[in-house]
Amino acid sequence: GIGNNLLWSVGSMQDSDDIHGQHHDLEKISQAAVRNWFDENQSLLGINSKNELFSPGRTRTAIHGNGDMIQMSIRRTFKGIPVVGSRATATIKMGNLINIGLESWGTIPDDFGIDPKLSEDDAFEVLSEFSGRDYVRGRENCKPELQIIALATGVEEVSTDSSLSSVSSVNGVFDGLKLTDFHEADRLQLRGHRNLGKSERAGSNHDDVDNKFENIGDGYTYSLVWKICPVFFGQAQEIMEGYVDAHTSKIYSFIDKVDYFNAKGSVYPISNDGQGADGTLQQDWPMPYMTVGSELTSTGGNYNQAGNVTAKLSG
Repeated sequence: GIGNNLLWSVGSMQDSDDIHGQHHDLEKISQAAVRNWFDENQSLLGINSKNELFSPGRTRTAIHGNGDMIQMSIRRTFKGIPVVGSRATATIKMGNLINIGLESWGTIPDDFGIDPKLSEDDAFEVLSEFSGRDYVRGRENCKPELQIIALATGVEEVSTDSSLSSVSSVNGVFDGLKLTDFHEADRLQLRGHRNLGKSERAGSNHDDVDNKFENIGDGYTYSLVWKICPVFFGQAQEIMEGYVDAHTSKIYSFIDKVDYFNAKGSVYPISNDGQGADGTLQQDWPMPYMTVGSELTSTGGNYNQAGNVTAKLSG
């Protein structure tokens, strides 16, 4: 590229005894070059790269092969606050910048406030009241952190379910769900709803719901939030995560981050003669009373262990 001094060539590090050292040097040089490019072109891109990119610890660099290709992911910040899901990307090939990208990137107003009205303790109280359960003070599954989230214009008005009236979808990804008790039925309810849009859950007047999407496409709005992961009394393996507006106490997301699994297999119910349903292979049947790790699955094939476990079959 014009003005770059990276000077890569094919096989430039094949004869070196210090590949790791040269990778480190390439990482520093490439980050400096990409940073300079963004700074020089920020007005054309409509971004404020000097204040929103290359904060300490927010850049990941992958050096491929002998350094002939370098890929970079630069997570966005605003006045030192992480912006969830927003980043810039860059690809360097043979010393030339061949690709840049901006993901989930809108303009955050210069006067956007980063001083919260709610403390982190206030945010815990909001989720405690919302869930109807007391939380264990001093215990959490993630460090409380101020973050900035992007909201698609109009999305927060979509829900027609009164029980979800204070919960919004963030970037079309998060779905809030009131979880009042930590029983299997609640976890099944959570799993059944976590990836559904609110218009799908509403299930009433689709015309009214569609009308509330009129403003989508008008860009992002932004909110300052507390990301917190409270531990509630009576909680088992759940890892609850919430996003609470640091100014208004509105809840944008409240979900269980644990992915639940059940054991399934293919079964010949009676025989394998291929005659009728009882002699034909049936796909994805629950596997009751199968040893998974240190426990037996339930009649529905469910088990509660976290992490990697080994299933055993006998008979």
